[in-house]
Amino acid sequence: MTDTPTPATTTGLVVLPYRTDRGDPAWVFRCWGTDTCDGWLSLDHTSQQSAERARDRHVNEEHQ
Repeated sequence: MTDTPTPATTTGLVVLPYRTDRGDPAWVFRCWGTDTCDGWLSLDHTSQQSAERARDRHVNEEHQ
C-alpha cells in the first residue's frame, strides 16, 4: 500500500501575485463566494500584506 497525499483544503480565498495590463507587479485577493457571500475581487494591491489585509477585512465582514 502506498501513502497518498491528502488534498489541500480549498477555502475559496486566494491571494496571488499578477501583472497589471501595464506590466507592473501587483497582488490580488479573490473570494470565489460561499453560502453567505457572493464573492469578491480586490485588484492592484502593492504588496502581499495589503492583499491579505483586504482578505481579512472581507472575511470579518462577509463570512459571519
